[in-house]
Amino acid sequence: MINLLPPKEKEQLILQKNRNLTVVLLSMTILFLLFFSLILLFLKFYILQRVIHQNQILEDAKLEYQTADFISLKDSIKEYNTKLNKIRNFYVKQIYFSGSLKSFIGIPKPKGVNLNSIALQKIKTDNNKLKAVINGASASREDLISFRDEIKKQENIENVYFPAETWVKSADINFHATFEIKPVKIDDI
Repeated sequence: MINLLPPKEKEQLILQKNRNLTVVLLSMTILFLLFFSLILLFLKFYILQRVIHQNQILEDAKLEYQTADFISLKDSIKEYNTKLNKIRNFYVKQIYFSGSLKSFIGIPKPKGVNLNSIALQKIKTDNNKLKAVINGASASREDLISFRDEIKKQENIENVYFPAETWVKSADINFHATFEIKPVKIDDI
């Protein structure tokens, strides 16, 4: 097909075609935005309706559980929880001498070392430790040195002290020693 129109009319036809295309695209964009805004408006009303419904359910539940019996039960549960928390804190802070004594008794002793007495006492300045005083007899200085070294190896024992007079004799030694034990708490048992 041959187009015999003059160039001016050809330009006007192309311009008219572009205008029509622009009008169609613009109208489609407006329709899309209108449709999208209607969907958003519908969602807004749907969500508002659900929120109102859920608020009504919440209010009904509050009214149901605001009875005198329920409030009394709630208060007694709070009171018991407070008491149980105080009891738990009391027991957590306690030091179990038996666990600390058990950790000391588990230390291997040479055959020549015998213990006569063990005394455990809570240190007043440091509530996290126990002071231990032991008295005993050792057949030889080497056995006593071996025993002292075994005590020092323990992780929960610190500040091991044997007085100087303990080391004077080489055989038949009566000794006493002091050290600190990190106590066993209820959580460690």
